Amino acid sequence: MLSLVQINKAVADQLRGTLVGTPFESVPISPGDLSEIERPSLKIEIDGGKLENINASFKGRNLTIRVYFFASNLKKYKLENLQVQEIIEETFIKGMWIDSYYIPINEVNAEVNDTILQVDFDILITALHIDYDQYSEGSGELMEDLDFDFNINE
Repeated sequence: MLSLVQINKAVADQLRGTLVGTPFESVPISPGDLSEIERPSLKIEIDGGKLENINASFKGRNLTIRVYFFASNLKKYKLENLQVQEIIEETFIKGMWIDSYYIPINEVNAEVNDTILQVDFDILITALHIDYDQYSEGSGELMEDLDFDFNINE
């Protein structure tokens, strides 16, 4: 299963890549907490993590990814927020690749609170349990060969 660090790195890489060639290309992604933010900057947070067993062989992880944008001017932030919102929405609604895994994203939400743009989306990742053995006891019975008689003339 993908680690939280891998997911965070993939979101940051996709975000950096999508800003190339825009007026926001040089905006840094802040690694610090929200009390130490410089403007303009971006911040990525992973919230609401939930790891669960789907069945005996699979597990799933649900996460909410939040991207914050802090506009350069506290008094004139609307246009920058709208431009960055559109850029972020368009890149993540296409889904994302994390290593060799494609993660579909069905919905991207955005809102502005106290001049700060917040864009969020949910991801669901499923994977086999590392110690899963399909031949071990309790993993279910394997299907035997089925013979079909396709008699079309009847």
